[in-house]
Amino acid sequence: MSQPNEIQSLHMQLNEAKKKIELIRAVTLDLNKMVSLQEKLYNILKILHDQFFINYSMILLPGPESKYLTVQAHYGYETDYKGISIPMGSGIAGLAALKKIPINITGIRRKRLYLNIASQGAQAALPQSPGLDDPESQIAIPLVSNNELVAVLLAESYNISVFNKEDEAFLITLSQSIAVSIQNSILFDTMENVIAKRTEELERSNKTKDRLFSLISHDLRGPITSFHNIARLVSHYNRQNEKEKIEQLSHRIDQSVDKLNVLLDNLLNWALAQTKELQCRPERLNIITLLTEVMEMFGDHLALKNISLCTMQGSCLHIEGDYHMLSAVFRNLLSNAIKYTPRNGQILVNIHSDNAHALVEIHDTGIGIPAEKLGAIFMPDEKKSTRGTDNEKGTGLGLLVVHEFVQLNQGFIRIESEPQQGTKVTVGLPLK
Repeated sequence: MSQPNEIQSLHMQLNEAKKKIELIRAVTLDLNKMVSLQEKLYNILKILHDQFFINYSMILLPGPESKYLTVQAHYGYETDYKGISIPMGSGIAGLAALKKIPINITGIRRKRLYLNIASQGAQAALPQSPGLDDPESQIAIPLVSNNELVAVLLAESYNISVFNKEDEAFLITLSQSIAVSIQNSILFDTMENVIAKRTEELERSNKTKDRLFSLISHDLRGPITSFHNIARLVSHYNRQNEKEKIEQLSHRIDQSVDKLNVLLDNLLNWALAQTKELQCRPERLNIITLLTEVMEMFGDHLALKNISLCTMQGSCLHIEGDYHMLSAVFRNLLSNAIKYTPRNGQILVNIHSDNAHALVEIHDTGIGIPAEKLGAIFMPDEKKSTRGTDNEKGTGLGLLVVHEFVQLNQGFIRIESEPQQGTKVTVGLPLK
């Protein structure tokens, strides 16, 4: 061999070595990047295009139990193949994944023609993966790490071969590094999801904490201060021997205790629901019996405002639900109806069913709800509820408890209202 030829040969070898070093550097840099899986896969395919001039390529990842391969990223195709799955062992990609060995097929058109001739014109074809309709060459390289299949790289071309032998061998040596790179991004995505979920939980916890502190600092302080003042008055009237005034104060104490009990019940129930510690224990319930028990609790409240409570009910209806939760639901709804209905008003409770649900409708003749508040009525915030028709105070917490408990019992709640036209609340619960 002449000296110029030797120099030319050495120059070619040097260029090949330089290209391999550049590719190693690019892949190494990519390995060190903590990016999402989708970005990582695209970067790998982009490197293959830039370094090996591969115009058509895709990466497929194994699904659960490794029964399928799914296209997660592709490069160069006009058709969007992302999300398309093939059975493990099907086509060149599926076979390479199953055997965990690279498979290189060239001269596909000639082989397909031979198969057609050999089968006397019957439809015969080589198994194909998503990709080019009529490729001349394909190569599938399994990307394996610690004997675990991470992905399959599929490249194809209209030319007689996708790679030359040297490039193919070099890429196979890089396959484990590429597999590790993909694993890193899968782990990165998993950690990102964990962090996002944890952040959401912390934000929800902070909102719950802020809401609790607000209720404790404002709404619990009122009844406690009231008890303190009443205690002073009782002591004073006792010294003055004014028994009638002490009797009047006893009614105020009863009312304050009732309000405090309702507030504490709602506060505890809502807090438990927010922390996911409240368990729904469904049982077979007679909805009419349940509502009758709840309505009997409000006899004094109804009499105080001279509100008439009418009920309409069909046949006996049985539901599947948590007794204590549903009692709290209807206690809160009836309490609200009484609170916002003026003296001498009326509340109608209608119990019936459709094909799947027991329906309880509580319709009052109260002050109604403005449209802007109705749209956000189940959203927790710092706003106080509207005072009742007798200036009754509230926290807005009751409806949050109602909403949480109805959902936990697989039901639904719907509120219809217009200012000065009353409010209709419909609760649907699954029939037993």
